Amino acid sequence: MKFQLTYRRYKRRFRRPVRFGSSIVDKREGIVLRLLREDGRCGYGEIAPVESFGSESVDKAGALLKSFCGLFQDQYLKDDRIHAHPCTNYALKCALNSLQNDEADLPEGRPVASAKLAGLNDFLDSDAFVGRDVLKLKVGEKLQDLRSEWDQLEKVFALAREQHFSVRLDANEQLTIEEAERWIEFLLDHTDVIQFFEQPVDRTLLDELLVLSRMGVPLALDESIPLLLGQSLAQELSDFYFIIKPSLGDCEIVESNDLSTEKLVISSVFESAFGFSELLRNQFRNTPGLDTQEIFVEDDLVYPSQADGKYRANQLNLDELWQKWG
Repeated sequence: MKFQLTYRRYKRRFRRPVRFGSSIVDKREGIVLRLLREDGRCGYGEIAPVESFGSESVDKAGALLKSFCGLFQDQYLKDDRIHAHPCTNYALKCALNSLQNDEADLPEGRPVASAKLAGLNDFLDSDAFVGRDVLKLKVGEKLQDLRSEWDQLEKVFALAREQHFSVRLDANEQLTIEEAERWIEFLLDHTDVIQFFEQPVDRTLLDELLVLSRMGVPLALDESIPLLLGQSLAQELSDFYFIIKPSLGDCEIVESNDLSTEKLVISSVFESAFGFSELLRNQFRNTPGLDTQEIFVEDDLVYPSQADGKYRANQLNLDELWQKWG
């Protein structure tokens, strides 16, 4: 089947500068594409690349879309050029899927509350934490001595037991192997409230991560996920949680490795409302980690949360948003 292909590039601003890969940035660029079927129905996809995770750039994605000269056929998805552009591949599949499937009633997704230890007490007392059942903390950044950091965490763990929320810790590859071992030994006394410890060491150290995963604290792979493409490691990796970013093509890695859906955590990568809508429809939504919409300056491309802080699928008419935004 042939479709008319159109696309628009966007540039959005963050409320405040954020770390994106190895850079500090204050704006975000991406592409929204639309496939128009002969009967007038439209399907949408978003290209939201992160080059530091191995994806294509916005410029390369735009060049590939331009090469289609305004027409697209679903058999093009077999083209090696598209497979070399994981974000574009995902966006085109999203657009096609939305044209081929009827929308089903889907469960709601509660965003994760993300914070740093600095200023955490004020954050926990604020409206930003109301209604959340998962707290994600950035740790191991060595901005203070280790004992002080652990003392603060012990207070958080006590509060988690009292208020019945779970904690995710994210070290963002900051630790050495020896430091990671010390951290895990400390965390062993708090596994009742810890959901997982995310990416404690460098993404390339898969063998070392396998050893660490057997120490008794659940570990999660995030930055390491792209390294699994083309590998068959389902058995060796069965102890891990997997932070997958569908917009970066991670669903193909999940499928090729037959990873357990029970340990999949959906993560967003600063998508606009178009891409975020697709995340809320994703089949792997067991424990969603959706926490990026609130970081943008309010605009038409922010996906709205409900008064209780939850996100629900199908809250936007994408046809109307396309016309309004364009």
